[in-house]
Amino acid sequence: MNEIITTSVDSIELIEKRKQRLSILAEWTGFCNLSCPVCPINDEGMRQKGHMSLELWGNILESCAKEGNFVDWVHVLGEPLLWKNFFEGMKLWKESGLSKYGHISTNGQLLTDEKIECIAETGVSAVRICLDTMRPDVYKQIRGNEGHANLIANIHKFLEKAPNIECQIQLMKTKNNLDETADCFFKEFGYGKNMGIFVTECMYFGGKNTLTKERNIERNPGLCTKVNYEHCPITWDGKVGLCCADAWLHNSLGNYTKGSIRDIYCGEAAENIRRQIREGDYSSALTCTFCSMDHLDYSCQLVTEYTKDSRLRRLVRKILKV
Repeated sequence: MNEIITTSVDSIELIEKRKQRLSILAEWTGFCNLSCPVCPINDEGMRQKGHMSLELWGNILESCAKEGNFVDWVHVLGEPLLWKNFFEGMKLWKESGLSKYGHISTNGQLLTDEKIECIAETGVSAVRICLDTMRPDVYKQIRGNEGHANLIANIHKFLEKAPNIECQIQLMKTKNNLDETADCFFKEFGYGKNMGIFVTECMYFGGKNTLTKERNIERNPGLCTKVNYEHCPITWDGKVGLCCADAWLHNSLGNYTKGSIRDIYCGEAAENIRRQIREGDYSSALTCTFCSMDHLDYSCQLVTEYTKDSRLRRLVRKILKV
């Protein structure tokens, strides 16, 4: 491995740990049932769409088992529940012994009883449902459809039918709902043991998205955790990317069919690109010229009843000076 030289907020120890156990993003499908204004999936020039084959999915799982990696998420673009091989693929995931480390992020509109039952049976670590807001008008701006009420009903159904799976309900801050807090979500869904509100920010990855709040767009590669092996994306047709924010795969590192994923993602060509990015040279990383992932004000957190209680306890201790 090449020596790591970085000014990142990530420690050398954390970066080395990520390199030893790669987090894989396997794009089950490039298709989506929605056309969200915040997503570039249907933008002109986007790469071809398709479904991952069961053979490729099986090879990814086999490689993870051999190299000590894991499939963290099953999307780059696309809606995982739309994958034509969903039920067979979930079975393979469980049989591999790796599903317990995995997550599914979904827009939630396709959460049928059958798919919820399958998810509960497979035993993934968590499902993130992108509700984004409790305001129907803002939801339409973000997701481009009128399905807000249906999605809320689906979330209630998931919480009821899959109590063994951690449910992360996403609150996404845009310039139109910066004042919205997790409290509104808890009011609707309660404080379930395996439920939390994932609070994040609408980031800009290119395309026609105009909902990202205004910010300083000066590049600062030293603040981008994505360059430092946070996730290894593999598209439905086997292309390996540098990071999850590169929806177009401008920074393609090679094609994966079977064997070692690490040889591609941590190979010499990939390391050279990372070094260039850290030095402020984006000639081999087009997405980095407009992506806002490296901004200081990007943050996300999972708010649960426990974390809310912990903050309250800290406040009380501060007031009482105990």
